This record gives sequence, C-alpha cells and structure tokens, in this order.
Amino acid sequence: GGCVSGGEARRMASEGQEVAPPLTIASFEGTTQQKCWIFTEAKLAEMRRKANMDAAEAVVRTQPARLVAEAAVMGGDMVEPSPGKKARTEGGPIDTLTLEEDQALQDYYVRGVLKSSADLKLPASVESTAVTFYRRFFLSSSSMDYHPKDVMITSLWLACKVEHYPHRFHDTEKITIENKQFRFDTRSFASLGKLDLEVLLRIERVMLSTLHYHLMVFHPYRPLRGFIDACSEGPAGLSEEVREKLNKKASKYIRDMIRTDAAFVYAPAELALHALKHAAAEMAVNFAPLLEAIVPDAAARGAFVAVEEGVAGLVERLKRAQKEQGKSEMQRIDAKLQACRNPERDPKHPLYQRMEEDKKREKDQQREEKNRVLAAVRTQKYNELLGLGGQSDDATQ
Repeated sequence: GGCVSGGEARRMASEGQEVAPPLTIASFEGTTQQKCWIFTEAKLAEMRRKANMDAAEAVVRTQPARLVAEAAVMGGDMVEPSPGKKARTEGGPIDTLTLEEDQALQDYYVRGVLKSSADLKLPASVESTAVTFYRRFFLSSSSMDYHPKDVMITSLWLACKVEHYPHRFHDTEKITIENKQFRFDTRSFASLGKLDLEVLLRIERVMLSTLHYHLMVFHPYRPLRGFIDACSEGPAGLSEEVREKLNKKASKYIRDMIRTDAAFVYAPAELALHALKHAAAEMAVNFAPLLEAIVPDAAARGAFVAVEEGVAGLVERLKRAQKEQGKSEMQRIDAKLQACRNPERDPKHPLYQRMEEDKKREKDQQREEKNRVLAAVRTQKYNELLGLGGQSDDATQ
C-alpha cells in the first residue's frame, strides 16, 4: 500500500480504523530483522539456556559480597527479607530459577503486555512492537537479571515512542482511560508499573543496547491486509464483508502467534498466510483458491506446508503451557525469584548501590587526575611563554 499522510491517519483513527504506519518498506528481505532476529528453534533454546545459566552463576558468585553489603547496611545484621523472600542469615546455597521457571515467568508477563496494551487502547502495530521488544530482550537476559514486570512496562513505553503513539494516530499527547488522563511519558508508564522512574530509564537504556538499536519491527498485519485485498477479484472473489471477517479473525490469531517463537523463526508474510488459513478454516471458506491468488508459484505453495506445521506446533505448545501456568504457580516462582535476583542488576540492593558508588568514585578520580595533568601542562606552557624555562612540579612527576 501507499503512504498515509498524518492528517489522513488521524482521520482514519478517529473513525476507529486501524491505521498502517505512514512509512512503507517494500520488502522484508535484507532487513535487520531478517538478518539478526530470525533463528532456528535450537538456537533460541541455546540462547535462553545461556542467559539462565549466566544469571544463576552471577547470583551464586556474588553471594559473599551480597551478604557483606546487606550486613553493612544493617550495621552487622542481616537485612530483612522482601515480601515472599525467605530469611537467609547464613551463606547457604541459593535456589536459583530453573530454565523452565525462568521461561514460564517471562511467558506469563507477555500476557501482561497484551492486557496493558488493551487497557491503553494501543493499536495492533504498537502492541506487537512492545511484545517483540520484550521477547527479544529476554533472549539474552534472565528474569533473575531484570524482573519481567519492569521489562514489560519498559517495552510498552519504548514501543509507544518508536511507533510515535499517540501523536501519529491522534491529535493529542494524552488519552482518557476510565475517566483518567494518561500521558504517554516516562512518569505515566512508571506509575502504571509502580516502579521508580530511574528503574524505567535504566532498563530502557539496557533494552536499547540489547536490541542493538534495531527498532523497526515488521509485523504480520500489513502482509495480511495485502493478502486479503488480493482475494477481492479473480477466482477467489471474496466479498468485502467476508474479507473484513477474515481480517478480524486472522488478526486475532496473529495476536496469539506473536506470543510464541513464531516471529523468531518465520517471516511476517509466512505468519500472515498461516493466520489467514486458520481464519478461513473457522469461517468454512475454501482456502485453496485464496492461496493460489496470493502465491501463484506452485513450488512456493508447497513450501508453505512446512511453515504451517511449524507455526501450528508453536501455538499449540503455547496453549499447553498456559494450562500449566496457573496463578498459584506463578506466585510461587515470583516468590522464589525475590530470593535469587542478581544483585548486580537490582538498583534497590545495597551491593548494586555500593558498586555504583565505586564506579562514581573511580570516575571522579579519573576526572581529577585528568584535570591535574591538564593544569600542569597549561602551567608549563605558560612558563615557557613567559620565558621562565622551568617545569611545574606536577609536569615532571
């Protein structure tokens, strides 16, 4: 499709229509998403296993220093445990999160991204970007490093900035939610997640680095619209009413898919085609002529079968996991997490605060040393200019 002007976008949004971003990219091929964020399922498992192991090792490695820092804060006594944390007065072994627990907690908070997105009335493109940022972040980090709830809020905030929401969709900087005005700024999102503003800004910096500043995200929604439009004529010949129903059902299915690894394994167009087939099956619409209209090449249609089976397997796996991830189980894992968070990444922990003070002290010393050397050089040059010919004591040391 062509570009949509800002004014036209706002008009369409005011009428309740989903607005495509005004910037159009012709092809997914060659993008940073294809080059850097498409993996095999085996590679994804390896990355998550490494993130979990690295975090667990950091928790164990820092235990002596953590206990010393906690004792120093309390004047020699152990610090009181946080809610849900078991008191630990000795340096006994720490029960870190297993890979399965780590993944379950992250998956649970993906639902939080979607719920918060619905509460904020975010368009599908902004919601999908937030989910993508969240899931990419945890490919190289563990819940023990950064709590998923904090990452969830940061992902929503960063997605709104990247997608220029609400400015590009509404002629306003705030919206009304349940009779309360919500401004899409850092303070509003920090308040939404009940976290300190400094924590939000710190995780945002870490997230940008983790994402390698690859902020443009391709979603299945745009190719889906193109595929459905291609079925308006020819043998497919779908009516506008049927096309709209297909789009609605397929978009709903895409919302399930983006919570899985499908976006890390398949291209957006492949996911869109799978979602369309799923919607057609629900509506008892013959998919064969639709597929031929969308993908004229027979060999390419044959390759779609493997994609279909792979995506269906990921979605089915998600549904099974949801049944196992009850609220009580998530509360158990979250309580366990409180006792095994990486103190080097927890701003509220005295060890983190001591490390930050040490870094600040080191920077101050480096700055003072730099200023001392510069002052000595200036003094020497000034003496030479006056013909004194001597060197300052500092310059000779």
